[in-house]
Amino acid sequence: MSEEEYDYKYTTAFERLGLKTDSRAIEIDLPNPQLMSHPVTKQPKDTKQPEPQAALARKTKGLLTAALLLVLLVGLVFGGIALWGKKAGTDSVSNSSNPNDPLTYDEGVVINGVKWATRNVDAPGAFAAKPEDPGMFYQWNRKKAWPATGEVTDWDTSIPTGDTWEKANDPSPAGWRVPTHDEIKKLLDTGKVNNEWTAINGINGMKFTDRTTGNSIFLLASGARYNDDGYDGGGDGAHYCYGVLSLYWSSTANNSDCAYDLSLPTSRSLGSHLRTCGFSIRSVAE
Repeated sequence: MSEEEYDYKYTTAFERLGLKTDSRAIEIDLPNPQLMSHPVTKQPKDTKQPEPQAALARKTKGLLTAALLLVLLVGLVFGGIALWGKKAGTDSVSNSSNPNDPLTYDEGVVINGVKWATRNVDAPGAFAAKPEDPGMFYQWNRKKAWPATGEVTDWDTSIPTGDTWEKANDPSPAGWRVPTHDEIKKLLDTGKVNNEWTAINGINGMKFTDRTTGNSIFLLASGARYNDDGYDGGGDGAHYCYGVLSLYWSSTANNSDCAYDLSLPTSRSLGSHLRTCGFSIRSVAE
């Protein structure tokens, strides 16, 4: 091939590609725009790619698991604190299911191993407002309440039955009950409990104080209602001796007609009276 034929052949081919030639020296200009029909777009380096669905699901599951564990941990911590407080504060934790209700709530105090309410029973399921309030009277093993002052009608003269004060007839608030004969005995144990006839806000009564702890309760002299027409000039259910005597029922029967009670202040001992009498109730914790 001659030089002229060589130059013509390859010059024509380069020109078709948009290239300029000078003899055999090749100069490459910028590419022909027509050849850039599919330009490449560069991805910004700081652009975050979407996470795969599997990885996102794993992360979401992990977060939910952590949140659940945190909730359980908080519940265990606060539940443990509440349980510890209840065990540690046995002498001051109410037995009531509603500690915000002053009629059913009572902190109670432990005297010689027995936890006593600080107030008399008032209407069934409720305490009196203050330790020096008499509350209401009850016949033994009966839930009907009688007023602690004034006159009454339709006094029940029939003898209540039973060997002990039945739970269904107990007027004490929830978590409390009428004390037993033995529990009253522990209150009267002068080796472990001091007793003193005194007055609170002008109301007479007996104060019992634990010699070891100093815990104390006040049993006011609320008197009683009697069924004996010949006793102190009274009639059926007549009230007498307010401010002079303290008479509180136990849950223990003595015989078919009588039951044990706490008689204050003269004897400072367990007494026994007809079950038809109306006495006060000072409950103990169940």
